[in-house]
This record gives sequence, structure tokens and C-alpha cells, in this order.
Amino acid sequence: MTELPDANLPPTSTTGIATRLTMVPARMGSVLLSHGTTDFFSMMIIPILPVLKMQVGTNDAGGAKVIMVGSIASGLVQPIAAWITDRLDTRALGPLGLVLAAAALAFLGRVDSLFELMLLWGVATIGIGMFHPVVAAAIGQLSGGNRSRGVAFFFVAGMVGHALGANVSPWWEIQFSTSGYVYMLIPGAVVALILYLGIGRIPHRHEQARSRAQAMSVSDHRVRWAAIAVLYVGNILRFTVNMALLTLLWLWAEETTRQAHGVEELTGALNQQASLLTGRIETGLILGMALGGIGAGALIKPGREKWLIISTGCVGVPAIVMMAIVSQFWLAFLFAIISGIGFAAATPLSLALGQRLLPHRTGLASGLMLGGAWMFAAMGPFMAERVVRAWDIATGFGVAAGLLLLATILTFALPGALVRGTAVER
Repeated sequence: MTELPDANLPPTSTTGIATRLTMVPARMGSVLLSHGTTDFFSMMIIPILPVLKMQVGTNDAGGAKVIMVGSIASGLVQPIAAWITDRLDTRALGPLGLVLAAAALAFLGRVDSLFELMLLWGVATIGIGMFHPVVAAAIGQLSGGNRSRGVAFFFVAGMVGHALGANVSPWWEIQFSTSGYVYMLIPGAVVALILYLGIGRIPHRHEQARSRAQAMSVSDHRVRWAAIAVLYVGNILRFTVNMALLTLLWLWAEETTRQAHGVEELTGALNQQASLLTGRIETGLILGMALGGIGAGALIKPGREKWLIISTGCVGVPAIVMMAIVSQFWLAFLFAIISGIGFAAATPLSLALGQRLLPHRTGLASGLMLGGAWMFAAMGPFMAERVVRAWDIATGFGVAAGLLLLATILTFALPGALVRGTAVER
């Protein structure tokens, strides 16, 4: 088997400049493909929760617990995986995490209790969490001076996987039942191998990162870590909005299906209809996230992230509020798109900026901006379900909008001079 040449080889290497230019896109392609596949797996459970609730005999609160466990498991493992990756200078946890996620989903048809479903989803999301900081750091390094753009394409690849998963999973369950998820092992193993061939031999650390870190003053380190804290807390709030909206849209789809058929409880085919509707409305949210990510990362110049994060947040807040008001599906779909843009445009920007702020700890920066924030976002599904139960779904959307507003206000605390100053760093 032919090994790919090292992306960090100097131009004088016998590998040659032409080969390097040829192989870097191939390496990036392996990262984008694997990210789309992993995020495809991450959407296997949520769209079919109406079916899984019936399979394991639980209620809406049980469904929210499943989503919450996934967020906790994925979020908790990401900083740990990032630390191991930085410490050992390895990318092995990326392919390993992808295989673990696919292997866990293969047993979906065998679960018959809420505990087993939570355990299975916890293991799957541990694999998903192991994967993300490794490949996020890899795409940042492979992107060179266009880190924001590379991270944006990385983010959009994940959104494509999300959208496909949200729609394929309900269809797959109807065609093959949950027992058919065993076949997810095949693409999982193949793509993990492609990822290993693509980035397995790339050194994890950027060749100049350590020297730049050593040249920083103590005050510079403090200011950078303070900026990391602002980005981190902001992402906690935005990811909580994301998870809350996924739960609210699932509950919205069930309520819409009940009203359309004049029933109080969903059974049999109506559960499958609710699953399909959940997948369709969540596709709007995911489409907005993809548009926000690619637009923010590809169009904004490094150093100008602060004001774009603020402006997109200001657009997203009223869109979330409107989702609680409109009754037509196409309007709800439209506001779901705008909502996705509102909270998700900040993700690739914060990830790229975090890596620039901590050039010697890109794995840790990626882990904090992604999984470290996702861990606390586990409160989103629980919060949404409790608010809807205590009041109504409109109040749930209102609370989500309030959290996004808080994250937007917090972004004003980012030191603009520092953000602009890191624009030339790789």
C-alpha cells in the first residue's frame, strides 16, 4: 500500500513541490469526507426518536435524556482526546473514533430499554467526540494561511453529513427497521481507512507553533486565554441553542402530526410520519448552519470575525422567535434556515480564531471550541423538554432565542485588536 507523502516536507524534499500540491488536496478531501460521514452517523438517532421511544418503551423525557447523554459523552471526551493528541503528537484517535461510532450504531436494532439506548448512544458519541478535535486541527494545518476558509469547508462537510443523516435515517428505518443499521459498519470502516491514509503520518503540531508560543509574553498569554474563554462560553450558549432547537423541532413535528390527524397520541405509522417531518424541518436548520458556516468562513477575512459573529447572532434571534409563531411548514422551514445561520456562523470562525490564538495547542483549542462546549450544551434538550412541558413550545423557542442573544452580547468582550493581530498567524 502506497503511503502519502508528508504534508510538512520542505520544498527541497525529493517528494517535490508538484507532489505536495497534489497530495494536500487529497489529504483535505479525506478529512472532509470523514467529517461528513461522522456527522452523518451523529444524526442517526434524533430523527427516529418517535420510533425508538416506542421500541424501548419511553416518553418525551426519555428521548430528551438520550440526546443529553450524547452531548455529554461527546463533549466530555473531546478535550481529553485533544490533550492526548497534542501530548503524543498523533492523529490516530480520528479514524479510531469513526470506527467506534459506526460499531455502536450497528447494535441499534438490539436495544430494548431506555438504559441500553442511552448506553449505545453514549458509546457512539464518544467515538464522534474522539474524532472531531483531531480532524479539526488537521484541516487547520492543511489550510495554511487560509485557515478560516479551510475550517469553513470542514464545517460545511459536517452539515452535509447532518442533512443526509436527518433524511436517510428515517427512510432507512422504514425500509430495514433499526436492525438494518448494522450495515453502517461498512462505510464507517472504509472511510476510517481513507482518513488514516490521508492524515495518519502528518505531524500534529505545526512546525513553527512552539517557537511562536515561547516568544509570547506572559501578558500576551493571558489576553489570549481570556479571548479563548469568551469564545468558549459563547459556543456553550450557541451549542445549547442548537441542541434545544433540535429537541424543539422534534416536539414541533410530533405536535404538528397529532394536530393534522386529530389524535392525542402517536402510534405506528404516525410515529414514522413524525420522524419524516422531523427530518425535513431539521434539514432546514442544518441547511442554515451550512450556509452560515461556508459564508462566514469563505467570505470573511481573518481578523474580522468579531463583528460577523455579532451580526449573524442579531439575525438569528428574531428568526427563532418567529418559529414559535408561524403555522405553515414553508415559513417554519425558512425561519429554521435563518436560525441555523444565526447561531452556526460563529462555529468555524471561533474554531479558526481559537487555533490562531493557541498555535501550539491547536488540538486543545479545537476540543474546547467544539466538544468542550458541546458537553455543557447537553442541558439544551433537557431544558427544552422541561420548558415545553411546564409552559408551551412557544416559550421553548423564546428561551432558545434569549440564549442566542446572550451569546451575541458576550461577543462584544472579544479584544478586537488581538483578533486583528492574529490574522497573519498560521
